[in-house]
Amino acid sequence: MRCGRFQLAGFTPICSGGGGGGGGSYSETFGKGGNGGRGVLIVRYADDIPTEFESVSQTGAKVSMDGDYVVCTFTNNGTFTVNGDSRVDVLLVGGGGGGGSFHGGGGGGGGVVQASGKVLYSGTYQIKVGAGGAGSAVIGENGANGGESLFDVGYECLTAFGGGGGAGVANAAYTGKRG
Repeated sequence: MRCGRFQLAGFTPICSGGGGGGGGSYSETFGKGGNGGRGVLIVRYADDIPTEFESVSQTGAKVSMDGDYVVCTFTNNGTFTVNGDSRVDVLLVGGGGGGGSFHGGGGGGGGVVQASGKVLYSGTYQIKVGAGGAGSAVIGENGANGGESLFDVGYECLTAFGGGGGAGVANAAYTGKRG
């Protein structure tokens, strides 16, 4: 699944998201940078429990209650099927970047996008949750960037970019991408 990279009306970017990996220490056996944290997608029904809730399917989600609200939390790729139009609040976080090796920099946090009161029409929606970037174990090598998280609601696509990988100790000029 791939969505365009653009800012959507009604979606507010927030500064940072899923944690990045820490930089490695200076040791040939312990110099690996830490891995970035995995992204997440949280969908909460904006209204009280929908009458069609029993016919709503969430593949790959943990379903919980928040007072009178149904909350679906995705930490892996999945699908979200709705039978009947529903208003939802969405929080989407990209994967954190991996840390650089041997006194390298920590990876950047994944980007965060939040939307309130979005309408989901009857149908199945694909969800991609960004993986955390791998920390580097090679002197001078940068950590990997975190993966982007996507929620395609048919008429628009929500994208939270992954955090940038941290620079390795011998690569101080490296610039990771923004989350």
